[in-house]
Amino acid sequence: VAVTGRFAMGAAKRDVHVGYLELVKESDGALLYREFAEEFAQAGYVNGRNLKLVRKSAGGQSERLRSFAADLAASKVDLIVAASTEAARGGP
Repeated sequence: VAVTGRFAMGAAKRDVHVGYLELVKESDGALLYREFAEEFAQAGYVNGRNLKLVRKSAGGQSERLRSFAADLAASKVDLIVAASTEAARGGP
């Protein structure tokens, strides 16, 4: 996991709103999500201060991914990160 581009240290002048979409249960994806958040912190973005992370976990139910992705898009996030290929596709 790496934070680059407009999200790199000092690149953005405003708060960032990021959606995180995963197929697995939150507990199963905890390590990857924590590393993801830590990369943003190293780039100067702290969740709750200048970063809003919204995590959507489908709990292993791939049919939920499409509606979660639509929810994230509707909330006008700056970026949606999919934690797996299936999450990126929005389900089966």
